[in-house]
Amino acid sequence: TASNLNSIAGTVQSGGDLAIGPASLTANSLLNTGGNNLTLGSIAGSGNSLNLDAGATGVISVTGAIDNITGSTGFNNEPGLVVTNSLNTTFQNSVGTLNPGKVAILGTAAGEKVSFQGNAHITTLDTRSGSYIVEFIGNDNVIDNSFSFNAANLILGDNSSDAIEFTNGLFVPSTSPTTANGAISTINSNLTLGEVDIVNNGDLTLSTAGGTGNLVTGNILGDGGVGDESLTINAGIGDVTLADVLGTSAGADALGLTNVTITNSN
Repeated sequence: TASNLNSIAGTVQSGGDLAIGPASLTANSLLNTGGNNLTLGSIAGSGNSLNLDAGATGVISVTGAIDNITGSTGFNNEPGLVVTNSLNTTFQNSVGTLNPGKVAILGTAAGEKVSFQGNAHITTLDTRSGSYIVEFIGNDNVIDNSFSFNAANLILGDNSSDAIEFTNGLFVPSTSPTTANGAISTINSNLTLGEVDIVNNGDLTLSTAGGTGNLVTGNILGDGGVGDESLTINAGIGDVTLADVLGTSAGADALGLTNVTITNSN
């Protein structure tokens, strides 16, 4: 179902595929496709909340910019931008770069992604427990809150020029590996990761911005294939704890990590 709606308010329920946008929200809104696909253009939130629910079998594709989805209330008491469920979800453009708000991911199919492919600024990121993957591969991303990751896998950057700042800290448990490239940083706050896999030919920087935050990781692995990876660590006056930078997830493969630099630490 294609819709020419230029404003959305309340619940929009669809019995088939639903395509909307560009559009603006005039009230807190819920888009529910009952397991069918949902495609959105750019959405101006106007200070409201938006809940996206494509069920376990529907794909959510957002092709335009999403901004000013900052409502403090919402459907099912979930404020801001909410992905309730999907087969997979892709935000192809920017999210919250002018007027950031909260983003909550309640669920997505096991082994599938919720992907932020453009720049994102999120005041509070909330990932509920599940076996899905969360991916940030835009060039410039900021997460304001102290963020604890609760899903299966985290992807931070696919290019050496990508950057993501977890302003008030990042905690990823040892059970959730992170694939990374570019710069991952906090501002004077702890940065904790489990296993870290640097992408092929990647240049990864882990930083607490030269402040007091401690930096802790599990094994840090190069790609092990053709190409060289590098790692730079800056923890300021904070402590650095690395489980191992010589391991490889493939066991017998040659490690591609050829350069490790610690520029500052306690």
